[in-house]
Order: sequence, then structure tokens, then C-alpha cells
Amino acid sequence: MIVFMNFNEEMATGMRILASIVKNAGEDVCIVVVNKLSESPEVDLSKARVLANGRFHSHISLKKLLTDAEIELLLVEIERLNPEVLCISLRSVADHLIFQVLPRLKERFPKLPIVCGGFGPTCEPQLYLEKGANLVMRGEGEKSILEVLECYKQNKSFQDIKNVCYLEDGKLCCNPVRPLLKDFSKVPPALIGNRYVSLLEDGVVSHKDPALEQKEFFVLLGRGCIGKCSYCAGAVQGDIYKKQGLRYPPYRRRDSESVLLELENAKKHGAERVFIKDEYLVWPTDELVEFFQVYKDRVGLPFKANFHHKQLLKNPDLREAVLDAGLRSYTFGFQSGNEEFSKEVYNRHHSFHELKELADILYDEFIVLQYHFVSGTTLNRQDEFKDKLSLINTLRYDPVLPFHTQLLDFKFVADYDSVMSRQIKLGKIGLVSTKTWAKKALLGHIRHIANDEDFERIKVCSEKAPQVVDYLLEQYLDQEKKSLSAYYRHLEMEFESKDLFVFGPKNHIYKKYKGLFDRAGNVVFVTDEDLSGLSSADINIPIVYCLKSLKPGQYLRRKLKVKNPIIALANKTGF
Repeated sequence: MIVFMNFNEEMATGMRILASIVKNAGEDVCIVVVNKLSESPEVDLSKARVLANGRFHSHISLKKLLTDAEIELLLVEIERLNPEVLCISLRSVADHLIFQVLPRLKERFPKLPIVCGGFGPTCEPQLYLEKGANLVMRGEGEKSILEVLECYKQNKSFQDIKNVCYLEDGKLCCNPVRPLLKDFSKVPPALIGNRYVSLLEDGVVSHKDPALEQKEFFVLLGRGCIGKCSYCAGAVQGDIYKKQGLRYPPYRRRDSESVLLELENAKKHGAERVFIKDEYLVWPTDELVEFFQVYKDRVGLPFKANFHHKQLLKNPDLREAVLDAGLRSYTFGFQSGNEEFSKEVYNRHHSFHELKELADILYDEFIVLQYHFVSGTTLNRQDEFKDKLSLINTLRYDPVLPFHTQLLDFKFVADYDSVMSRQIKLGKIGLVSTKTWAKKALLGHIRHIANDEDFERIKVCSEKAPQVVDYLLEQYLDQEKKSLSAYYRHLEMEFESKDLFVFGPKNHIYKKYKGLFDRAGNVVFVTDEDLSGLSSADINIPIVYCLKSLKPGQYLRRKLKVKNPIIALANKTGF
């Protein structure tokens, strides 16, 4: 039995691919998942990693250490499985958990070989080896995993196994890495299924694969990233290969048929949405158009994806194919409010004008937009912050459906290897306090939704508030309500003397939005059934609809090809 284990990652695609390889080689395998990933509002500000639409969040790994009872449960399960080798997949965010668990594993199972892999061990192998791992696998493991297992079975030396690091007489030994994979056709899909999984959660062991419970299926259409952002570990991964004179291509794509087969299988097992996890999906434009046309017919699930903004902006045929296939969410990585700062400090070379142009197009298509920013270092000075506020003030905001436009401010942390992390370790960059980061992040979020007068008032008052973060959180919530009320007052005037289609039950709408249509012209109420029978030729006046989601807007735009204004009403009013 070979056991693979990770923390807080239901999918962990790379680990599950290795599990498939080992299973296909004839070994019994089990995947142990220690707690599912869970994102929830963070009440402990010291653990906050991101501010999203006025709510602080943190990765679940940071919220608490494992209890003694949870560790004992894990040890009992490992004892039951009785593995020949334990392979642990890790990201840096879970370091403190593995460093908590490794000593207990070594104490209980002193002869059990423990192999660590993933981003954290790849960048800092000695750290994991000194904490108790017997071996670290760096980079891609598809070619090395069976060789490593064979060495353990035959009690052979690891001296000739590529991609591994180990301690010899207390000294770190890292073998050369092999060239990156070029052909993914022989890489099996990730191993999924209840019979292969032990899930440890809430003090109970179950054999329910959390990957099957996810309604959103994660998939990669390639490996790598064309970006070299200074705050990201991906920018330094290639150093290992380049030092050996090996080529490190920024992006390697899979063949489209293998992707489509994987997605069809996921749909068969209950997937309702797809998340294409590539940082930039950068296939040739004509091949992307063809892929998404086929995707629409064979898969047909709504999906999230990120392309290079210029490719999507400059190619209407690609944009139409992607929207028609079911794009539902898109991320805009501004990261700073100053374009030059973003280039010089973050090594990101994007035109803010083009990003905003694409954002406006997708907003009108009822696509969920995420605006990303990174801050929290001494490089983020006051002038850069002012530029950030100015930029945020120009970004579209939906007071009716706040999730239509999501503003996220990430606090930079140095607990993983990156260009900026290395500069912090050298003392060239400092980190600001969480309170300082939180204050500025909240002001940015309030700038996104407040009018000029309210924002200036709040900014001045925040300087005198004894509990500035609590004060700004309250103000954000107040501004959400105020912006919604202002929007409805604007609509009341906008509707005056105009003919309207109103989508939704008449009595409900009149009761909930009393007075909103009093000065309108001819108001035609349209039910779900009526809407499905309409065509764009029938709809030549503005549409208003009452909703809980963006789906009606997407339906009107994509299916009925409605081009005239579509105005949304929330399921809560601002009256």
C-alpha cells in the first residue's frame, strides 16, 4: 500500500495524478485528505490573508493547528492502512501543519519512509528534510515516483534518481532534475473515487472522496505560466532547471481531446461547473475558438477561465466563442493602482486601459468580475495607495449584486519562495502590520462603492477612530446599503415615461418595489414561460428583472441576443 496525503485540498491534482500512476503500476493506493478546503469570513484579523468585498478571509490552514485528537485520528488511520511509503503533497500555506505532524509520524512509525513534494518542498527541500521527511521530490514527479518506490522496495540508493533531495551525514544532497515533460498524452487523469480515499474531518474518518462532492471540477489545459510576477513562487521555479542548463518553457499545453474526455467524465460524475485553473490560457486563438465551440457541444457546463486580456480583447471571435460556451467568471489582476509600479515592482506588463476596456465588455455580459490587488509591504507607499484609490473609483460596481464585481486585496506574505520573499529575507523590503494593511484595504473597498463626499468623510473620521478597522467595516456595510438606495432612486427617475419589460411575478414586484414604476410608461410583465418564447425582435425596450443571480441577464444576452439595456433589481431593496 502506498499512501498519498495532503492538507485542506480536496483535489490536489498533481498528487492525484501520481496516485494514478502508482495504481496503474499495480500498487494499492489510498489518498488521505486531512480536512477539506473551507473559506469563511475571518474574525481573527491576525490570520487574515485577503479582503474580499469588505470581508476578511483566511486559508483554513492558518485558522488553527490540528488538535491532539485529530493527529491521533490520523495516526490510527495511517496504522490501519499500513503503508510501505507515505507521500505527502504540500503547499507552503500548510507548512505549520506538516511540521506539527511530521514529528508525531516519525515517533509512531520510525521505519516508515516519508516523501514530501509540492511547491514548498521543491523550493526549500532542506527545511522539510530537517523536520523529518526522508526524501523530497522536486518539480514534476511523474517520471520519478515509480523509481523512488522501487528504491524503497529494493533498498537501493537514491543517488541516481533524478528530482530528489535527501540528507547524507546531515548534508543536503540534491540530484539533478530531469527535463520537463513535453508529451502529456501518457499522463493519466487524477485518481478520483470513494474507494481510494480516506477523509479525516470533524473527528471522523469517512471514505467519501471530497472531489466527487465538489460541484465545480478543476482542470488544467496546460502547465506553467507565462507571467513572472515577483510576488509569486512560479517566477522562481524555473531557477532549478535553468541552473542545469535545461530549458524551462513558460507554458506547455495538453492536447484538447484529453481535456475534453476528462471533462466529459467529470460531468458524468456530477460536476456542474468547471474551473480552468491555468493562470493564462494561451493557446493559439484559432485553436481556442475551436476548443470552446466543441466544449459547448460536448461538455456544456458553465466555467471560469482566465486568458491573456489582450488576446480576448482583440479577438471578437474568440470572445464570442468563450461567452457562448458558458464563461461565467473572469479575473483582472491589476495588483497595483499604478501601472508603472505594477511593471517595475511586480513585473507585470499589462495595459490598465485595456484591462478596464475588457472589464466593461464582460460586465455588460453579466460575467462575474474579480479585481485583484496585492499590498502590505513597505513598497506600497502613500503615492501608490492614492493611485490605487483613483483606479478603484473607475472600476464598475454593481450595487444590486455585489458578487457581480468582486474586489480582492491580498496581503503579501513571505512564507513561500518568490523574488519578493527573497528581498524581504535580505532586508530590502519590509512587511507592514496587518492593521495597517487592513485599514488601507478597507478604504479601497469603500472607495469602490461610496460617492466622493461619503468617502472623504469616512477617510477623515477613520484617522480619529480608536478601533479603525471595526469602524471601517461598519462604514463599508452602511455604504453597501446606501449605494443600493441611491441606485433605486436613480432608476425611479430613469424609468419616467419609458415603456418597460419587467421580468418576474407582477404582484411580488409591485409589492417589493413600490413606487419604482409609478412614473413609467407602458409596463409589460414577463414570466419565465413568456421569456422563453420571446426573441430579440420582440424585445425592443429596456428589460428590468428581479433576481438572485446573474443567470437571467446571461440568458437574455447569450440566448436571446438582447442588445438593449438590461436593468437588474436585487432580491433585497434599498427603499
